Amino acid sequence: MLLIILLALCRAASAQSSLHPILVNGPASNRLNIVIFSEGYTSNQLSQFAVDATNAVNALLAHEPYAEYSNYFNAWFIPVASLQSGSSHPVSSTRRNTYFNSSYDAVSDYLITIPPNAFDSSYANGQGKVDALSKKLMPQCDLPILLVNDINPGGSDGFDKTAISATEPVSMPEILTHETGHVIGSLGDEYARFRSGFPDTEEPNTTQTTNLANIKWNAWIPGGTPIPTPTNSSTADVVGLFEGAHYHTNGWYRPKLNCLMSVLGYPFCEVCSETLVLALYAKARPVDAISPAANVIRISPLDAQNFAVTVLQPATQSLQVQWLTNGVAIPGETNLTFTLPALTMINGTAAQQVSVQVTDPTSLVRNDPSNLLSELISWTVMPTIPARKGTYAGLFSDTNGRTQQGSGAFTLATSVNGQFSGRLQIGATRYSFTGQMDAIGRATGIVPRNQTSGITMNFHLDPMDTDHVAGSISSPNWSADLDAHRNVFDGRTSIAPQSGQYTLIIPADAAFTQPIGDGWASVSVDISGRIRCSGSLPDGTRMTESSVVSKEGNWPLYIPLYGGQGSLQSWIAFANTGTNDLGGSINWIKPALPKAVYYPGGVTNSGYASGSRYSPPARGSQLFQFSNAALILEGAGLAQPVTNHLLLGANNTISSTNKVSMTLNSSAGTFSGKVPNGASKTFVLSGVVLTNSNEGRGYFTSTNLSGFMKFVGE
Repeated sequence: MLLIILLALCRAASAQSSLHPILVNGPASNRLNIVIFSEGYTSNQLSQFAVDATNAVNALLAHEPYAEYSNYFNAWFIPVASLQSGSSHPVSSTRRNTYFNSSYDAVSDYLITIPPNAFDSSYANGQGKVDALSKKLMPQCDLPILLVNDINPGGSDGFDKTAISATEPVSMPEILTHETGHVIGSLGDEYARFRSGFPDTEEPNTTQTTNLANIKWNAWIPGGTPIPTPTNSSTADVVGLFEGAHYHTNGWYRPKLNCLMSVLGYPFCEVCSETLVLALYAKARPVDAISPAANVIRISPLDAQNFAVTVLQPATQSLQVQWLTNGVAIPGETNLTFTLPALTMINGTAAQQVSVQVTDPTSLVRNDPSNLLSELISWTVMPTIPARKGTYAGLFSDTNGRTQQGSGAFTLATSVNGQFSGRLQIGATRYSFTGQMDAIGRATGIVPRNQTSGITMNFHLDPMDTDHVAGSISSPNWSADLDAHRNVFDGRTSIAPQSGQYTLIIPADAAFTQPIGDGWASVSVDISGRIRCSGSLPDGTRMTESSVVSKEGNWPLYIPLYGGQGSLQSWIAFANTGTNDLGGSINWIKPALPKAVYYPGGVTNSGYASGSRYSPPARGSQLFQFSNAALILEGAGLAQPVTNHLLLGANNTISSTNKVSMTLNSSAGTFSGKVPNGASKTFVLSGVVLTNSNEGRGYFTSTNLSGFMKFVGE
């Protein structure tokens, strides 16, 4: 029967073992967590235990430095019923059947312990029960407190594991706070009375050292203070080195004459307070929460990024906050929030480090070797440029001026996962490459070339505009800037606004002593932005090209010439600029070719190509806004310009009195013809119609020279 009753009582006690909040200031992961256990409370007394536990927490947190840092604590209680009320008192041979088997000291009836102890090893392990309940209900318990329902004052530190105190109301606040000094801060008793067998281990507030330089709390000792420090009225409030501590009357020293670790009713001294504050910060860090939660952030350089911290504020003094970027403090950024501005990483692709330093400037601490009063939180901010699927076309040109070997065309195809393939073209030779862009849209590598060194290539998606690629390429003999744009038009959802027909002239620059004529081209752009170009240069070289127009209206023109030994290169812009609908600086390179009929010494010509939109006239309509025309020829060895008078007839036919033969191609806006030059010789001419200026421009050739021709109204 007795066994059945005991089992029933144990089940009842277990059912009552649950966690109840007293004070919850934040997550258990960043607080010093107090758990109060009931000892010597019967089932009928557990409601009183809830009141006693709350009072105990309030009394504890009323003491400094706990009061200043009360936000740093959480507190709960766990009610567990005992069969009998109170605690055992061996001095009076009184034994109580309680859950944790607490017992007063057999001699002083003041020290309260729980097994295992030296006084009654026959009792069940009370500390084991505390540990088991903590593990089950609050595994993050930092300060277990055993509240003993007894009217006799008393307590202990449970061998530095559990703070124990009787509920006797007068002494409980002081005894409990004293015992937490042992458990939280590992503080030592500063009692001067002798206790045999007490281990000679120094605590933060006890020492055997009398050399001022080696005293662990010397930062608190005012200059001129005698060491050891005499006991008198002038030293009562001074931190020094007072003899009598650690259960020794001499040879052991304490920091202050009176302290809660030696005399109830006094506050913790400066040294003990410092130790407890540092112990608090070892459990609860200054930064309570952060945003963003991840410490590596990937953002677009076009976006600003907000950062924030929530801090654990002491009661009377604010924590100091300082934001930093790349380890450098930002003037004025001392709030709990910080915004990394957009475009911070626009000039480079390196990651940025954003940090916040939160520091407690408390005067309660002078020694902080582990820097517990400060916390540094850092985020690594990586710029992200999302790869996009598309095709890019562009040019590269020597940074020291356009040269044949250091200039060319660049094409690139990318996928959404950053894979790419492309081609470099220099003259008639094409070099292919493939690879993978990194997370921020960069690529680098070597483009191999047969029988010579490779080409080093670096490019990246523009963080401002992923429809644009920029970079550089180089070889041992030259380096070039690279620029390319994505074809954004598909002809269905997006129509190229430049679609239509155009005519273009390519003039010579002023370096030529006489006119050599205008090269020309007929250009078409379809609704998908694809460009087709065909034309002729003043030396009679025919040229064709296929390319694409960018969303900004830029056309990367590159045409290899003379078997790849020369080229024509330009960024042509489609834009309404005065009388021109398109134009751009153009570079024509022709090497020395001794067998060439025209300009065998070569040509390096930099001029400005310009042109106009061309709309074929309706059937039967005139191409020009004039009928009487002048065909002007200049250069090609002519002593002076020659003007031929022509008549523009129906269906754009041309007649003359001196056998000039001209044919207009009204669908393409081009013309060709011949002009007699005496002695059975003729000048061969060709060109394009410029409708914006109502004229025709091009070149004509003689035996080995070319010249300028112009077809205008009279």
